[in-house]
Amino acid sequence: MKRNLRQKMEALIRRLRVRRCPVPFMIWFQERSGSTHLSRLLDMHPEIICLAEDFHEQIIEETGLSNYPPDQIYRDGAHLYGRKVSQFNRPPIAHPSSAQVVAHLHDIFSCPARACGFKFKHRIQKILFPEILPELAAFGADLRLIVLSRHNVLKQAISKQNMRRIVETGAAPRNHANLMVTKNERENPQTRVGFANPFQLDVPAAIQYARQLQREQAAFEGTVQELCRQGVKHVRRVRYEQLLSDESNLLKSIFAWLDVDPEIGRAHV
Repeated sequence: MKRNLRQKMEALIRRLRVRRCPVPFMIWFQERSGSTHLSRLLDMHPEIICLAEDFHEQIIEETGLSNYPPDQIYRDGAHLYGRKVSQFNRPPIAHPSSAQVVAHLHDIFSCPARACGFKFKHRIQKILFPEILPELAAFGADLRLIVLSRHNVLKQAISKQNMRRIVETGAAPRNHANLMVTKNERENPQTRVGFANPFQLDVPAAIQYARQLQREQAAFEGTVQELCRQGVKHVRRVRYEQLLSDESNLLKSIFAWLDVDPEIGRAHV
């Protein structure tokens, strides 16, 4: 009990020490659900600062495992992942301490804008950054939480296969895998690597991953409900398909929900 009270007091002290924007928000997403596109659209609004995925994973070697607690290592197939924090025009922090993670989170919410936020990947980042969710829960009703997912999990699984093909063949670096590839890029000898042959879909793997995504969505929703029980009141659920089919109206409603001028936003997006 004393430990819990101390943690709550420390969180309160951190919040009081930091100048915070009026509307802190987070895009909590499943991979291949349009988070990069949505964050860029929001960031174009003059009253919003929406950062990319500052809390993310990096591949680590077996020799580097000693830098990480055992419960903060994520394994995906043949790769092991540890955590890394990107910073504002400064070198990223590899295997950051909990204090550094929390400090950067509050740095994001102290950006000079009415609404400030970032995107956070469900499951992987939840494992690698256990400090984030309790810290967000401490914001309570002040926090806006955008929950981004995809209805068609089979297409989501296919998209992941295609993204990995692009990265592994060198057609695009990992941090540019979300960019659209134009016809000219496919035809340019310097950029068409990986596009010379048609995409070969691994059907069993796609079905298996789609089922995994369905299970993850249930866990995802459970964690969202837990945050709501801890005091987070403003939750906005957005589907990838909705973002594609009705982008303009969706953005207008999200701008209003983030308490910024929707009409100014439409003029800049």
